[in-house]
Amino acid sequence: MTGKRANTRNTRRYPVLASSHPASIRAMSDVSVATKDASIPEELIQQVVRLIRERLHLHHVGLFLLEQREDDEIWITLRDEARGAQTSECRLRINQSETSDACAIYECLTRMEAGITSDSEMRASHEQSTYLPETRSAITLPLISQGRAMGALMLQSTQENAFSQSDIPILQTMVDQVAIAIESARQVHLAARARIEADKRTQNLALLNRATQVFNANLDLDEVLVKVLEEVRDLLNVLDCTIWLTDFQTGGLVCKHVANPANQSVRGWRLAPGQGIAGWVAQNGKNLVIGDTLRDERYFSGVDKHTGLLLRSLLTVPLIVKGKVIGVLQAVDPEANRFTETDLELMEPLAASAANAIENARLFEQTQYRSMLLQTAAAVSKSAIEILDPEALMQQAVNLMRQRFDLYYVGIFLLDGAGEDVVLCAGTGEEGQRMLTAGHRFAVGDNNSLVGWSTAHGEAALDMGGDAARFDNPSLPKTRSEAALPLRSRGRVIGAMTIQSTQESVFTKENLAVWQTMADQIAVALDNARLFKETQKAIEAAEESAAAAAEAN
Repeated sequence: MTGKRANTRNTRRYPVLASSHPASIRAMSDVSVATKDASIPEELIQQVVRLIRERLHLHHVGLFLLEQREDDEIWITLRDEARGAQTSECRLRINQSETSDACAIYECLTRMEAGITSDSEMRASHEQSTYLPETRSAITLPLISQGRAMGALMLQSTQENAFSQSDIPILQTMVDQVAIAIESARQVHLAARARIEADKRTQNLALLNRATQVFNANLDLDEVLVKVLEEVRDLLNVLDCTIWLTDFQTGGLVCKHVANPANQSVRGWRLAPGQGIAGWVAQNGKNLVIGDTLRDERYFSGVDKHTGLLLRSLLTVPLIVKGKVIGVLQAVDPEANRFTETDLELMEPLAASAANAIENARLFEQTQYRSMLLQTAAAVSKSAIEILDPEALMQQAVNLMRQRFDLYYVGIFLLDGAGEDVVLCAGTGEEGQRMLTAGHRFAVGDNNSLVGWSTAHGEAALDMGGDAARFDNPSLPKTRSEAALPLRSRGRVIGAMTIQSTQESVFTKENLAVWQTMADQIAVALDNARLFKETQKAIEAAEESAAAAAEAN
C-alpha cells in the first residue's frame, strides 16, 4: 500500500460541530428519520446508501457487512449504488495485500477505526483496478454494534482531499445510528422469521396429524398408498410422487403407485437392488435430496425416457418399520434445486407415519389372504366329500380357486400311466379348454417347466415374474407370476397344480405353505375319488360276473 492513511481511534464520543458541517448535520437528520421505523434490513441498507450519497453529493457510497473471519482474511457482503444503477450486492474476500479500498476496509474492521484514503493512494489503487476510477478521496467508517464491528461504510468523492479529520466525529455519529438501525432491523426481521417458521411448523404438524389419521383410518393397502401420495403431493406441491415397495424375494423395488395420472405407466416397474436413487435409498436406509439429476450418476433415467419428462429434483425417503426398509417414498419435479431442508423435515415424519400404515395394511391383507386360503381349502374339502367323480372334482376345485383369488389361470396335471409325463386334466377359462383339447402336457423333471420340476421333486416351485420370468406359454400370454404345487397323497406324488396371476410377486414363500395344504387336500380327495371309482368298477365287474354265472347255471 502506497502513502500513509490518517486514522483516528473511535472513542465513541465525538463533539458535533453543526456550524462547520451543515450538510453532514442535515444528512444525519435525514438518516435518523429514515432509519427510525425500518424493519427490513435490506430495504434499510438500500435507503441509507442512496440517502447519504444524495445528501452529501458523493461519487459513491458502499456499505460492507462482515460475514466471517478466516485467519488474516475477511469475508464481506457489499451493498453499493453506482450512479444511475440499482443497488447491487456481491460477496468479497479481502486482506491486507488487496487494493487501497480493500485495505482500508480491512483496517477499519480489524481496528474498528475510521480512516481517510488520500488521492495518491487512490491513484495507486486504480492502477490495479478499473472500478470507480474517478474517485480521488475516500473515508471508511466502522459499523459497530454491541462492541463489535459488523461492517463498514465507505464514502467516495471525485474531489481530492474531500474528507478531513474534523469530518470523522459527525460522520461516525451518523454511521453509529445506521449500525443501531441495522442491528435493530435484523432482530425484528429474525423475530418475524421465527414467528413465520413457528407458524409453519404448527401448520405442518397439523397436516401431519391429519395425514396420520387418514393413513390409519384404512386397512386396504391400495387405498393407503393412494392416500399417502395425495398427502405428499399436496404438502410439497410437486409434479409427481411415487411409492416403491421392497420385493423381499428379490431384494429389489416395485413401483406400486404413482400420484400423477399421466405417469401411471411407471406403475409396476421394477428396480434391481441398489438401482437408481430409489434403490440407493432403500439399500442404505438414508434420506437423499438431489438438486440436479443430470449431475448425479446414481440417477436411473429409464423413467424419463419412458414418460418423456426430464426430472431434475428428487426427494427420496426410506419407509422403515422396526429397523427394516419396506420401501421408499419419492417426490419428483422438473425444476432443479426444488427441494429444501424444510421439505425434508416435513417428509421424514410423513414417511414414518406412512410406513407404519403401509405395514399394518400389508399385515391385514396377508391375514385376510390366509383366511381366504383356509376358507377355500375347507370348501375344497367339502366338495371332495360331496363329489366322488375325479374329473368333476378337479374342475370344481380349479374354478373355485380362480374365483376366490381373482387368478388368471389354475390347472391340475396328473401323471400318465407310464409316469413319464404330467397331463392337464382340469383348467379354468377358455384357455384351459383349449389346452385340454390339445392334450397339454409336460415331461416329469423338465427344468423349463415349474409343473414338470415340481412333480419330479415333490416340492413347490415359485416364479415371481420380473426380469427372471420364464413364461413362454402362448396360450397364457398375460401370466406374470406362477407357483406350481405338487399333488401328494399317501407318500407319493400324483401330479401338480399350477396357479398363475397377471400381477408380479403375488405368490410368496410365506403363503405357499397354505397353498400347499390346499393342494395336498385336493390330492387326497382325488386319490380317494379314484379309489372309489376303481372300487365301484370292481364291484360292478363282480356283480356282472355273478350275474353271468347265475345265468349260466
